[in-house]
Amino acid sequence: MAQCLFNMNGELIGIVSFILSQSGGFEGLGFATDINTAKKTLFDINSFWTGFDGIFLSEALAGIFNTPQKSGVLIQHVTPNSFADAIGTKGGYLQSEILGQKLWLGGDIILSIQGLSCNEPHDLGNIKQQIENLKVGDRVLIEVFRKDQIVVLEGNFTN
Repeated sequence: MAQCLFNMNGELIGIVSFILSQSGGFEGLGFATDINTAKKTLFDINSFWTGFDGIFLSEALAGIFNTPQKSGVLIQHVTPNSFADAIGTKGGYLQSEILGQKLWLGGDIILSIQGLSCNEPHDLGNIKQQIENLKVGDRVLIEVFRKDQIVVLEGNFTN
């Protein structure tokens, strides 16, 4: 999950998206973007903000979860009142470490979006491109793996 950067007046000035750390903690080299770039990306550019934080599952990790396909996107967190929340996706609730990767477990695993599979990392680029072409009110279908069952979530696009 991204961390926020504040100035001495308590104003948000940036977002840390990744920290390169020996221990996995908050010390080390942080990679951040300034708040103006973040605002432009989220609000000014015609982009799709999902409202969830997810991890692409490799074939090895997907096998641990017994997913019905060779991979997917494990939802870590869902932002309240976001599109992901409105359509009904669920984030993880149990933190664990598997194959050296810290994960929140118990959340949905996205199998496909708009009928496009989440089997390979490059599939996510195709999905993003299709979603960017949606208009407000268009139907969105997300197929997830939840508690050993495939569930189809449906909602209207609300960019």
